[in-house]
Amino acid sequence: MVRVHWVLGCATLVFMLTSCSVQPAGPVIISVEPKSGSKDQDVDVTVHGQNFFARLEANYDDELKTKINQSFTVFIGGTQLPSVALVDPNTLHTVVPKGSLTMGRYAVEVVGPRGFRTRLLDAYEVTAFPLSDSGFDAGLDGAPDTTPPPDTTPDTTPPDTTPPDTTPPDTTHDSAPLPCAGQTCPLGCHVALDRCARLVASNFDASAMYGKATAKTVTSASTMQINTDTGQILDGSKVIRPPGSPGQVLSGVYWGLVPQSGYADLSLFGFASLTISAKTTAGLIGRLAAVIHVAENVEIAGTLQALPSGATPVAGGRAGGAAAADAPSCFLGHGKRGIKVDSPESGGGGGARGAQGGDGGDTDTGAIGGEGGIANGSVALLSLYGGCGGGGGGNGIEGGAGGAGGGVLQISADGAVVVSGTIHMPGAGGAGSSGIAAGGGGGSGGGILLEGATITLTGLLAANGGGGGGGTYGHGMDGQASTLAAAGGGPATTYAAVGGPGGALAKPAGTVGDQGYSGGGGGGSVGRIRLNASTITISSSNASPVSSRGSINTW
Repeated sequence: MVRVHWVLGCATLVFMLTSCSVQPAGPVIISVEPKSGSKDQDVDVTVHGQNFFARLEANYDDELKTKINQSFTVFIGGTQLPSVALVDPNTLHTVVPKGSLTMGRYAVEVVGPRGFRTRLLDAYEVTAFPLSDSGFDAGLDGAPDTTPPPDTTPDTTPPDTTPPDTTPPDTTHDSAPLPCAGQTCPLGCHVALDRCARLVASNFDASAMYGKATAKTVTSASTMQINTDTGQILDGSKVIRPPGSPGQVLSGVYWGLVPQSGYADLSLFGFASLTISAKTTAGLIGRLAAVIHVAENVEIAGTLQALPSGATPVAGGRAGGAAAADAPSCFLGHGKRGIKVDSPESGGGGGARGAQGGDGGDTDTGAIGGEGGIANGSVALLSLYGGCGGGGGGNGIEGGAGGAGGGVLQISADGAVVVSGTIHMPGAGGAGSSGIAAGGGGGSGGGILLEGATITLTGLLAANGGGGGGGTYGHGMDGQASTLAAAGGGPATTYAAVGGPGGALAKPAGTVGDQGYSGGGGGGSVGRIRLNASTITISSSNASPVSSRGSINTW
């Protein structure tokens, strides 16, 4: 069944189809009117803000089931108000019933129909007595004054000679504890549930596994291995989590598989906190994309990487094409094969993810190089998959294979995400030919998605493309753990052309392979880097390619 959701009141229609990744903004409270009201009367309250959007759910199987969802909820001090009316995208109306709250100042929280929450602190005060409509004593209305005359009886009471009371006044007062009292909440307090707010993670629902992981892992060895297919984690020879038992916590670490419609499953790991020490190089192995959820803070001081091997991918990347073959289908991002005309062969096209892959090099005799892939997928890395592979060089016997696309990694934390080391998700270089033949295209860079309360990057994030293979023997370089482009294979000879460099910070697209007797493979493009947080501290030179950025929501 196909469903289409629109966000009403917004200039842009948001189609929540399988291939779409647009997310409407969550509600924001600007002010509450009035700012106070008596505990002993019903008070009409207007909440002013932004993005108070209803949600239209269209059902094309049965139009009678199409409905508009305007179910906003308003909490004051954790107390849900009984009725809320959506006036327009900037206004909600509700009523605070008399007797529902005691005197004091309260936060106001709004929950929209998509589950997004927003909160404004100290927004409403409950007082003891209301003023009259005019604000003055109602005795000035012209009615006869029936107040009795003053009492003129002499007062014969002896003076009070009791010594004055010098006890200092009692300044204490009874009050209910504040929500989240005694808790440190990086994402703020969920007032209604009296607990810290939690991150609404991209691509998976954390609620089912939240709180199960207890491991506060700090690596101590020089190497770490995370197997996305089995769930096993090794810190050197030490077993952090044994393999198997998806959906379970073993040794304090959660591991499970998250299905994605139309995409490969995600391999989800859960920790209480995680630190990859400066001396540790952690490698992702296995075919599935890697997702790490951390309930507290995560720090990458060492290196966390997924390294493909030639045409063989890792961690959600796509394979490179065999000699004289297209790379496996990858949402238009796969490189196409080179072709053979007479004896010479053209180079394979580079894979694409965040930009265009480089075309393979033509031959001097007119054989056109394989087409590079087309940029594809969500900028926000919604629906998580890695880079796309390069196409194979044109000779089915001696042509070079295309490089695999880079792997993909998502880290979602309720606390801080700190990267002082390196996260490296490169595409593989295209292979050079094993004779006088064409080189394969380089694989595109993979993907890096980081999200948390805050993100601080003083290290490096790299998702660069692999270089194209050379026309004879020269393999293209894998994407570099830097902001520099991977070189294409070479050197140039009478019978061989040089492969195109891979995409990197200065030039995100892969470069076309050189023309020659046998063409060079095209370079793979960069991948994608996405950062979602309330506060992001990063220099543009710390990421290759340049990262896109987004906001976060909590639950």
